[in-house]
Amino acid sequence: MAAQTEVFFNPALDSDTGDGLADGTAYGDLKYGTNLETSGGTGYRFNVKAGTAEVLTENYTLSTFGAATIAAPLTIEGYTSSPGDGGIGAIDGANLYALFGSTSYLYITLKNLRIFNCNATYAVRLGTYSQILNCEIDDNDATYAIHMGAYGSVKNCYIHDCSGYGVYMTAQGGVTYQNRLIDGTKKFTPQAVRIVNVTGAVRDNVISVSGACDGVLSRHGSTVSGNSIYSDGGTGQGVTVVSTEPQGDISNNLIEGFSGVGGIGIELAATGYVVTCDGNAFYDCTTNIANSDRILAGNTDNETLSASPFVDAANGDFTPVDTGNVKDGALPQYVGLY
Repeated sequence: MAAQTEVFFNPALDSDTGDGLADGTAYGDLKYGTNLETSGGTGYRFNVKAGTAEVLTENYTLSTFGAATIAAPLTIEGYTSSPGDGGIGAIDGANLYALFGSTSYLYITLKNLRIFNCNATYAVRLGTYSQILNCEIDDNDATYAIHMGAYGSVKNCYIHDCSGYGVYMTAQGGVTYQNRLIDGTKKFTPQAVRIVNVTGAVRDNVISVSGACDGVLSRHGSTVSGNSIYSDGGTGQGVTVVSTEPQGDISNNLIEGFSGVGGIGIELAATGYVVTCDGNAFYDCTTNIANSDRILAGNTDNETLSASPFVDAANGDFTPVDTGNVKDGALPQYVGLY
């Protein structure tokens, strides 16, 4: 695929200025600059300079830009001095606004951004074939910190101090991979991660919740594997399975501290099933697996641990510890992020 056209934004300028052609002549306002560009060609990379945050004065949309496509995708990415150098651009929702907010935005990539202080239904909402990479999403009162369309991916993000859902995958094929989702002053509810439709995957995430919040809710043939899921005595479940079709695979998760229903719960009475539930390790959960009789094929190597599998989860250190009584289960192999 041909390289995207580079366009530069510097929020420190905070004005309707610039031509966006280089760092030295960057647009001074994201919305202003976006709507002077037109979609098409090989697509665009909008480079947002690190330092001063872009403060939204309305919901950020692409009202005149048009639609990104597979041949002409749109990337919004932070930078310090040159495109792709790993700098973190910042976008402040001013406690009122959202970055995007519609499933109509397809083939969008958000990368190396901090998105914070949003107060809307969505902090970020994207449509089909979009992705969020290496971003920090925090201090948001939105119902959904991240809301993704079909075949979306959220990878290597730090999502914390958010109310509502951390990641909400609304359609098939979504992947939530190697993220940290951590409660803070603002707390996730009712789930940190929710897979709504078929064939999604929640893999290798660190998830810390509290109260009645569940770590992961999964449906219809999805996979939940290799996650470190913690609650400090909360009454939710580490993994909740809600499906009228056989759920795929729940394996090699470390689950601690759920004092309600327990570590893994299979819901919907006789219509909820899991195909495979192997190699999970539980500590300090009231029940390890609720309704384990509805595991169709595999229910092996699930372990009750004698001590916490984490160095100090209550203070944010989720480094796995081999407690010595795991056989072929979740430890000591790689799980979660550490």
